[in-house]
Amino acid sequence: MGLFDYSDHKDWMAAELPSRIHLLYNVIPEIPISWVHSPGINMDMALNGALQCDHKKMAEESKYMLKLLNGVKTLKVTAPGGTDIEIKIPQEFRWDTDCRIVPPGADGEKGVFGNMPVGEIWSEKRKKVKVFDGLEKTEYEKDYPIPLLANGLLVCDVCVGMHDGALNEKQKLYIEFTDGNVSKSYCDDKFLADKIFNQWTDAETRYGLPTVLEEIGIGFNDKARPTGNMLESEKMGKTMHLAAGNIGLHVDMLFADPTVLATYNDESYKRIMDKGYV
Repeated sequence: MGLFDYSDHKDWMAAELPSRIHLLYNVIPEIPISWVHSPGINMDMALNGALQCDHKKMAEESKYMLKLLNGVKTLKVTAPGGTDIEIKIPQEFRWDTDCRIVPPGADGEKGVFGNMPVGEIWSEKRKKVKVFDGLEKTEYEKDYPIPLLANGLLVCDVCVGMHDGALNEKQKLYIEFTDGNVSKSYCDDKFLADKIFNQWTDAETRYGLPTVLEEIGIGFNDKARPTGNMLESEKMGKTMHLAAGNIGLHVDMLFADPTVLATYNDESYKRIMDKGYV
């Protein structure tokens, strides 16, 4: 298990991240080791929060939820806070969970690393694109999200990446999506609005690409709390999160008590969540 505590040195994460990515995606799959990864964890999360969940229960619930999401074509999502959005899932997207941590096999089968705390189902996918960096005046090949084709309104009323703690009533974020792109965003708290939304406009200006809906996720860990640390918060039970993405940008936005109607490839449909309950 890799535990990375940045609480006393906030800048350490940026220095550690490149080596972590190399470790997880290049080293771990090639050697006989099972790895659990906890970047940004602290002792409170470990002793009082999401790490105290029933891991066996989480693994069983993740299997059931993956089964529910198999073959989904569209999701219609509403929530008491005002979220009302329809999301078309492109064919190349696949659902995954952090509850599946697989040790390597005796015959050389590769293991699968996972984050801890666990408790999330998600789908996202990126591709390599050539972009012109308007800041450095250079052309690069970068990872850019394949957009989930969303139309409607997201109201983020639990917590948001890059902000510590739970959101209050004034800090709710309202995000409108049109064909997968962020088309409008507003918040009554100007400080928070500038902190979050300026990231999007900066990335759009620098690379000339729209900020899009990158990820959809469902949390089901009943020990997770709205700390603002997404390693824990996005696992909260009875929540969903949508993430806005761009080049080098990923902002998770949580909302409470979602109701989700799924339409499948065979045109059947099913209510897979009702006010946060599966």
